Amino acid sequence: MNETDTHPKENRQKSSLKRRVSLSRSSLFLLLTINLILLITISWIIFGKQIQLPIVFTSQMAKLSSITPTYTPTLNLQTLTLSPTSTVEITETPSVNAQATAIDWKYGVVFLSIREGAYAHIFAYQPNAGGEDLFLPLTRLTNGEWNDITPVVSPDGKSIIFASNRDGFWGLYRLDLSTGEVSGLVKSNTYNASPSISPDGNWVVYESYLEENLEILISSINGEEEPIRLTHHAAADYEPSWSPQGRKIAFVSTRNGKSEVWVADLDRPDNDRFTMISQPENAFASHPVWSPDGHYLAWAGIDEYGYHQIYVWDQDNHQTKPRAIGSGDYPIWSPDGKTIIAVLQTPQSYKITAYRFDIPGLILLPLLPLPGSVQGITWGEVSFSPNLFETRLITPTPLWLPRILSGVSLPGGRQQIVSLIDVEAPHPQLLDEVDEAFIALRKQLIEESGWDLLSTLENAYIPLTVSLEPGMREDWLYTGRAFRFTPLPINAGWMVVGREDFGSETYWRVYIRTRYQDGSQGQPLHMIPWNFDARYQINPKAYEGGGMYSQFVPKGYWIDLTDLANQYNWERLPALSTWRSSYSSARFNEFVLRAGLDWETAILEIYPPEVLLTPTPIPTPTVTVTPKPRWHQSPTPTSTETSTPTVFPTKTPSLTMTPFP
Repeated sequence: MNETDTHPKENRQKSSLKRRVSLSRSSLFLLLTINLILLITISWIIFGKQIQLPIVFTSQMAKLSSITPTYTPTLNLQTLTLSPTSTVEITETPSVNAQATAIDWKYGVVFLSIREGAYAHIFAYQPNAGGEDLFLPLTRLTNGEWNDITPVVSPDGKSIIFASNRDGFWGLYRLDLSTGEVSGLVKSNTYNASPSISPDGNWVVYESYLEENLEILISSINGEEEPIRLTHHAAADYEPSWSPQGRKIAFVSTRNGKSEVWVADLDRPDNDRFTMISQPENAFASHPVWSPDGHYLAWAGIDEYGYHQIYVWDQDNHQTKPRAIGSGDYPIWSPDGKTIIAVLQTPQSYKITAYRFDIPGLILLPLLPLPGSVQGITWGEVSFSPNLFETRLITPTPLWLPRILSGVSLPGGRQQIVSLIDVEAPHPQLLDEVDEAFIALRKQLIEESGWDLLSTLENAYIPLTVSLEPGMREDWLYTGRAFRFTPLPINAGWMVVGREDFGSETYWRVYIRTRYQDGSQGQPLHMIPWNFDARYQINPKAYEGGGMYSQFVPKGYWIDLTDLANQYNWERLPALSTWRSSYSSARFNEFVLRAGLDWETAILEIYPPEVLLTPTPIPTPTVTVTPKPRWHQSPTPTSTETSTPTVFPTKTPSLTMTPFP
């Protein structure tokens, strides 16, 4: 008997164990394969759908783009409560986790100062994030023949502090949200604006025009103490923002020759109090605002490529550079600090959008068009009386209405060119449809500035027989819908031009100095103008760049002519590509009233279609000019052609060599 037969039971147990081990390895491999497939499937479900969330969210919110902004609320204002009650959920698409894409709003109200017609007033607006019962469309809160700008919500949510010139000079006022009463807060015979409230609600910091310069002051809310001057620099300091911790104030300063964000630490001495924040190179900053927890600071900036960006800086980590989260100007934080609303400025209009702070580039709201330029924005948790909405029924009076002259019939339904009264120009005429808009703009400009800039024009309507500079073959002056004011006040210091880049296109913003410099007209400038004359200095960079930025903000009070003209539907034009080498190509002094028309359609309003036909040149036969005889010259002899004789070749004689004998 061998060894195998000696232990038959033990051998059977080992054989069974081997079979069990073999089956366990196969099962393990099968289980690993199944787990891998499940892991891939679960990852695709989670991450694949998560990547699509912004797209799905955009499609859900795109439905709101059809909402037409109105000044009449669609809610029952008697029961309206604007304090947060619930989070918003998107439930229309069950195949996607809609709750993950919902905006976690801490409901509040956005207050904006918008220039509507000739004046700027305060409007209320609550973004619609899916809760129709909490949606407040753009609604006017103030009204009158004055300007209400730069609003800010008080920390307790019971009032709004804003700047206004309703009493003749720029001061700070308080709007009680429960009663609608307006009371004076800071009054003086100078400019005061851009307030920001301390966290305890006892102090207000604001910009003030002192000693012909913008400085930052701090005053008590009750007005019992003298204002404290925070800045004493020769550069312009403006747009302060008080941090939620109460010990820092961010502001914009031009101390380095461009607008940058600085922070004042109130716990440090004067000589070590101010610090400039690291910012993108060559970017111009504006409108800094702290997050509700005070850890982040956001502001708007325009980089060297002309892109308008919203930057966010982490103050807890000073080594990190600010990051861009989206395009826009005028950022403002939501009360919970998760969302930033921004104003998108285009060359001719203003819109509102919103971004997620933690997801750069994710747009949360469709663009909301605004009726005019934005002069300030704030966001806070408030509840207010329905009596504030009484002004919603006020329909702004149109600034002008076209009046077509009767009794004149032109073929093809074309319009006529009419003359402008008391206007000097090579051809003081405009299209009959737009002359009232020019007259209304001129009247308002005289009222606001105190002098008549538009009484002398460089050009108005130009006939097609008159040639303009190269590149202006299809200029709007030919249509009768445009005018150019004279740029000569620049040389006298009564006009400055600011450069505004929108991507690859360059536009200009024109300011004119007011006649009365006592604070009753205009506002101080907040921008560094462009100096065209720098191209003639010994500076190759300025020569190639068509000029350069000035070193300081001009003194005095000014009117934004570009913004005012836009309210009367006169649009600015972009500079031509040759503006750096040709002064007239900048076109900063030309405005056009398009009315939605292109150039060819506008030309056909006054000319027949034949003027647009380009004739094909037909070459004319060359005419041989016969010279006329002159008495002092003898006739030029005419050479007679003679036949050339035929020359026959002659035979060359050959030389025969005879040998000697």
